[in-house]
Amino acid sequence: SLLAEMAMKYIDDNISSQTLTLTEISNSCYTHPVYLSRVFKQTYDMTIHQCITSHRIIKAKDMLRRGASLNETSYACGYKTVKYFSKIFKQITGESPSKYKKRWNYQ
Repeated sequence: SLLAEMAMKYIDDNISSQTLTLTEISNSCYTHPVYLSRVFKQTYDMTIHQCITSHRIIKAKDMLRRGASLNETSYACGYKTVKYFSKIFKQITGESPSKYKKRWNYQ
């Protein structure tokens, strides 16, 4: 749906924001949060929160592969602390960000 696509674009454009919330996204689409949640889930088969987390981890992996620091990566991916970023990263990928980074920066 067009509404879900608008929400997805907003998420992509604002993935670094630490305040990226359903309310903020629904306001940007001029619709109600509950309605947006339902349409988004029907369109993409995931919640908005799952989408945000997934996009942040994809961005984080890319940054870590390129040699960015954990601090720089967590901030750029919208996490308030490195500790919280590390916890989420490990939940999703099964390994810590520092371990992931070491695998890619072996030279």
